Amino acid sequence: MKVSQRTGLRAVFSGIFLVGTVASGTGSAADAPQPWEHDAGVSAETDFLQDRLDEPQNKFLLNGQEGFLAGKDFYQSMGDAMPFLWPSHPYLRFGSDRGWENDSSTFSFEAQGANAIGEGASPLSQGEISWSPLEELRLHLGLDQNALYSQATLPARKSISTAENKGDWAWYGGDAPLKSQASVGGAYSRRGSTMAAQYNQGWWWTTSPVSGQAYPWEGFNAELLYHEGEDFDLTLVEQQWDSPSPFQFYKSHWRRSEINMSFLGSSEGSWLWRFDIGYERRAMNSQGVFREFEEKTYPFRFRYRQDWGAPDSIPLRMLSQGQIGYREGMFLAQHGSEFRENLGTHQPMQFLKGYYRYPFKGYTIATEQLTADSQFLATVTPGKQSRGWVSGAEYKEVRKRFLVGISGEYAMEWELPLFEGALLDTVGGVMRRQGGYMGSNYLLQNSTGKVFASGNLTPKGNWRMQAGMREFWGHDADQIEFLPSPWWGLAGAGYAFPSKTRLDAQVAYLGPKEVRGWGPTFKVDSHWENNFSLTQTLFSDDFKFVVAALHAFGADFREQPNGNPLRFRIAAGLQGSIE
Repeated sequence: MKVSQRTGLRAVFSGIFLVGTVASGTGSAADAPQPWEHDAGVSAETDFLQDRLDEPQNKFLLNGQEGFLAGKDFYQSMGDAMPFLWPSHPYLRFGSDRGWENDSSTFSFEAQGANAIGEGASPLSQGEISWSPLEELRLHLGLDQNALYSQATLPARKSISTAENKGDWAWYGGDAPLKSQASVGGAYSRRGSTMAAQYNQGWWWTTSPVSGQAYPWEGFNAELLYHEGEDFDLTLVEQQWDSPSPFQFYKSHWRRSEINMSFLGSSEGSWLWRFDIGYERRAMNSQGVFREFEEKTYPFRFRYRQDWGAPDSIPLRMLSQGQIGYREGMFLAQHGSEFRENLGTHQPMQFLKGYYRYPFKGYTIATEQLTADSQFLATVTPGKQSRGWVSGAEYKEVRKRFLVGISGEYAMEWELPLFEGALLDTVGGVMRRQGGYMGSNYLLQNSTGKVFASGNLTPKGNWRMQAGMREFWGHDADQIEFLPSPWWGLAGAGYAFPSKTRLDAQVAYLGPKEVRGWGPTFKVDSHWENNFSLTQTLFSDDFKFVVAALHAFGADFREQPNGNPLRFRIAAGLQGSIE
């Protein structure tokens, strides 16, 4: 028996145990080889938690989405995620989750949940079972509630979604986790070919980048994949969601149908490439909430990646990847290169990335027509020829028992999406912003610098430290909607006891954050964020039990005016597998 290599509970709670993970490797993720591509899909709250613990200075809690993108992943569109309704918005993405296909065990399971003490019980946050009754066949069942930070369970959120409870909606959906869904799937492999399918039924929530209106959607996502060896993929996607307006009993129906063919290949010089071409139909039918539209397009994308290493006598490695594509009326081109030199204990790294986006005349965006009495119309106007680049450098001194390093990044962007018209309007007792989500006509710049260190206290104990500062400037720097902490510091340590029990802790002190563009500036004061976790491995590493205390001390604080505050939570999980 052995534990399979899975991305479920272990990945979710690896953020809680990041002290041990990072300290034993690097002060940042710089030494880890980059994956073929980064998944840009909107992560669930549990995945968001992992990111928040790793880089807490960058994060806001907004529907499980990051409120800020900059640095290496600045406003890019990568991976196989699909934009939903507002293609120009960097966060509102939908992506399939088929990590269970890579599970190598015969049977595996996981369950995890979280609750705030004294606030009532929360149901299971997430659970799944994966089983291979035959060598060629794997089956999967899952349930995802994602109620980690709020008490907004599925029944509660369904009730909130009705017109009579409209006042209970949190500002910007901060109380409404991204999804509550049940899923079933299976994969059959034979003679180098794989046929896989997954079906999700449940509720999803999106928040308009223009009006701030949170929309509940009930429906399904279905995906069928055919994979022929290493050279060809065929994907079919069907997505149908329905949403009543939380303010009136109007109904909207969203449908996406898509077929996509992917051709994979390689060439000399360590180049890998992938060409995608397909057909997509998007349609919105609405009784007054959205303008109706139907769009048929032929999206395509060409992606490439090179992992090149110099001869043994030259300690140089270069990673390059990028893409050129067209989807839903938006043209996108981006490229990034990273250079690493391994000079014994000295490990410098430099990178440079850039992107270019252009919305053509046929670019279609969902336009809200909310309530007739308010005469409110919400639109998105992407900037023409939006573009930007980012560069950075890092230096690490790596010794046997510790490493220290320093890094810096600089980003410059034009036509960055900003909210213009910072006004508040009260409709039905709920604050709603008015204006437009538009492209800035000016240059915006930001830079970040940080120092970090990590190492081993003993063969079974380790530690980690990090501190940094950042600055924004430019004509529209005062219109950035989510301004992250200008400075931060964090420290953590972990120790593994002989009883296969591991204790980890991390404490961070973050500078003030600001939320703008919604009327009066909402400020989050400097505050502590912390977590403590206990891991117990059982039965020869085949089962693992985790319990964690999140924000165990420090005052409760809000990251949005009306949502649940960030406060003490207990999270627990159990994972196991049989080979």
